[in-house]
Amino acid sequence: MRKIVEIPVNKIKIIDIDFKEKSDDEIEWLKRYIQKRGYVLPMSVTKYKDKYILNNCFATFTAVKKLGYKTVP
Repeated sequence: MRKIVEIPVNKIKIIDIDFKEKSDDEIEWLKRYIQKRGYVLPMSVTKYKDKYILNNCFATFTAVKKLGYKTVP
């Protein structure tokens, strides 16, 4: 069952090494975009024990971490 919940950023882990790296400029652009418009699209994660494994949105996750977000949808 899928549902949207707020998840603490520090509980999200990255285990897939195949995520495409973004340049620093791309991450900075994404940070400015999120600051201006907010973050509304939920990331896809899989719950595993007390953590969450990131399935997509690696660049967005990187940007929100750099922005200091404590939780994400």
